[in-house]
Amino acid sequence: MTLQRIAGGAVALAVLIGSQLVPAAAQEGPGLSAPAPSAQPTLSAPPASATPQPAVPDPAGSQPAEPTLAATARADAEPLAESAPTPPSADPEEEVLPETDRLIVRFAEGVTEEQKAEVLDEASTETEVTDPEIVKESVGQSSVVEANTGLDEAEQREAVEKLSENPLVESAEPDLIVSATSAVPNASGEPYWNSQWNMRTIDAPGAWQSATGSGVTIGVVDTGIVSHPDLNQKVVPGYDFVSDNFYGRDGGGRDANPRDEGTYYNGTPSNWHGTHVAGIAGAVTGNRIGVAGVAPDARIQPVRALGTAGSGYVSDIADATAWAAGWQGAGMPRNANPSQVVNVSMSWGGSCPAIMQSAINEAHARNVPVVVASGNAGIDASGAAPANCWLPIVVGATASNNTLTGYSNYGRALDVVAPGGTVGADIWSTVDSGTTVPVGPKYGPLNGTSMAAPHVAGTIALMKQANRGLTVEQIRNALTSTGRSVGGYPLINANRAVNAVKPKQAAPAVGGAIGTYYRSNGGAGTFGQPTGGELSLIHGGAVQEFDRQGTRAAIYWHPSTGARAVHWWGAIGAKFRQGGYERTYGFPGSEEVRTGTGSYQFFNHPGTRATNLIMWSPSTGVGAIRENSGIGGKWASSGRENAMGYPVGDEVRKADGAAYQFFRIGGRSHLVMWTPQYGARTIVQHGAIGQAWINAGREGGWGYPVTDEYRGSDGRVHQKFSRGVEVVWWPNGMQVRR
Repeated sequence: MTLQRIAGGAVALAVLIGSQLVPAAAQEGPGLSAPAPSAQPTLSAPPASATPQPAVPDPAGSQPAEPTLAATARADAEPLAESAPTPPSADPEEEVLPETDRLIVRFAEGVTEEQKAEVLDEASTETEVTDPEIVKESVGQSSVVEANTGLDEAEQREAVEKLSENPLVESAEPDLIVSATSAVPNASGEPYWNSQWNMRTIDAPGAWQSATGSGVTIGVVDTGIVSHPDLNQKVVPGYDFVSDNFYGRDGGGRDANPRDEGTYYNGTPSNWHGTHVAGIAGAVTGNRIGVAGVAPDARIQPVRALGTAGSGYVSDIADATAWAAGWQGAGMPRNANPSQVVNVSMSWGGSCPAIMQSAINEAHARNVPVVVASGNAGIDASGAAPANCWLPIVVGATASNNTLTGYSNYGRALDVVAPGGTVGADIWSTVDSGTTVPVGPKYGPLNGTSMAAPHVAGTIALMKQANRGLTVEQIRNALTSTGRSVGGYPLINANRAVNAVKPKQAAPAVGGAIGTYYRSNGGAGTFGQPTGGELSLIHGGAVQEFDRQGTRAAIYWHPSTGARAVHWWGAIGAKFRQGGYERTYGFPGSEEVRTGTGSYQFFNHPGTRATNLIMWSPSTGVGAIRENSGIGGKWASSGRENAMGYPVGDEVRKADGAAYQFFRIGGRSHLVMWTPQYGARTIVQHGAIGQAWINAGREGGWGYPVTDEYRGSDGRVHQKFSRGVEVVWWPNGMQVRR
């Protein structure tokens, strides 16, 4: 069977496992005109009867969905259109082309070039391998042989059997054409920290207290990488291993430029898979743009092995993997910056190719872990390569509700699981806005085991910073022993993994301002013993953690706030941790204060100058208020918790630029809404006007509040709304004026 060629290259079918993002709507319950309403719901638990607000990401995620093929059309440099996925064009488990025009042959030691030619000539006369030619030498002392026609599966078997019979040949196998495993981008949105549930799931912020990946290089064997402000400053020279011009799209075969030229093929847009994977592993954090990576200070080495349609030859993938770890083959440059961990977010059906095993062996011999995706076919990973190879760290995918996704491969081959995302609760990372070729940087969502793997690669970078002498098996053991079980598989915890591999040290000292605070507030009797030494933080701050019989706390210090404690065991401390520690909220500006109705603690951010207040009450749970924002200022000037109540969730920003936050105390519930045009205004949800606004369709009906409720010269209560509505209330009735 002849392999078709288009524009001088072999046809490749990239099978992309994915689905379309349909954000869940944020909904709120109606206020009541009489006191004692039902409990005001938080945004993460909307009642079914509520009127939907404009869509916001569902923090709980969607139920795991079976993988589907998706190809969402989009225009270059424009947000992705919210349209349904196109129908499947192939079997979703078909990640390997049935044809290839290449074979991988390992000749016996001492075989001359003339003898190799004779072996190939013999094969060409007795099989369908026509005009065979050795096009490159590859890892594992293998030669890649290219024919001028494609071989179907039966012809591949025949050629392999014939070559293997020759005493001059040690082994032979097809050089399969395989593709990356991930989703096509979903509908566009704002990929900021609040959307990155995945980072909180693995407690990456907790790990950053100890390690950020500094001095460690992560190799990303994938489609290459594009220019992106969240990646550029950390990229070290890589290499383009795509040896076929059709897949390479840049002409000239292998070269020193690993740029992603785009995977566009036959109407399926480029998905910028390698750039997305790189961002998960190590996007810059703290630069106030885009997303956070697991190892924000690690270096990224892009090693291109896939091209058109997200596909490429196994021999190129194997060479790229081994080279990233420091191996050098014939015709390759020396890798001047070998990676300390290599990520291969790929999977295809079949047994482990010998050449791929050789590549993993080369990395393992250099003490470099190779992290691979388990695959998206929903099958036992023993039937998917390279997960079924020996020695890689194999990663399955979890959803935002901490269950194994429906698409993730499973089984004994898996070492760990990590966030991979599902429909509507994807993994946000760095991408490009181009449909075909790179146009400009942006951020976007994908889901799949391809997204799960770089969470592990990034965590390994953190671990290697904490302990440079770790072996691959020590890393594997630490990851599995510190994870918590999800369906029988360890879900990684970056913080615990890093702490598990730290070199054992003498009991850390407690000194300076932190030591003074520690001793003057009860010392070991209050806080217990230090779990580590004092650590330097952003903006010139410092922290030291303590443990008293399992009750943990941290004492923070900053020049602007002095020394204060945050108690991890409480709701406020948990909120501080889960929200991103001092990078999000700043340093504690007060102790945790208990009131008759709840508790609170102030935090001051020296970078943004924001004053954040985390509050808790039994009826509302925990929420954060930005005091110097429009909504926070309105809450404070209106009487704080005594008048407005405690926050029910955090401030939510909408797509139209408006923002809102709920507050409740007893039977009284308030909604503070802010718009650029009208500032912050309050809707009294338990009052008659608030109930009427809700019944009219909220801001979709009457618009945003232009005023608070106020008493007019007529003695009646008025409130105006942005769509020309004024509501007038008096004890015996209410009038809606337009």
